[in-house]
Amino acid sequence: MVAALWATSLLLGSGGDGGLGRILMDLVYLRPQSRKQEAEADYIGLMMLAQACYNPQEAPRLWQRMSVMDTTSPPQFLSTHPAHAKRVENFEKW
Repeated sequence: MVAALWATSLLLGSGGDGGLGRILMDLVYLRPQSRKQEAEADYIGLMMLAQACYNPQEAPRLWQRMSVMDTTSPPQFLSTHPAHAKRVENFEKW
């Protein structure tokens, strides 16, 4: 898949900066990968929180409060981080 995106980047590039191909590579491959890494960091943080004797049930509540306060978040597919609602869902699942 990466090779196909790289080839697309070369074909659609403009002036050496990658143009549309670079944007596609970012949206299709890099951002979802970044969100996956952020979710993994959330999980590790939750485990460390529990080992440090903090209440892990507070984690979803924190992200619910963050969601209320943050009114300018981009759509998840444009972000390098999971959406607040997705984080709440993950914490409740874990």
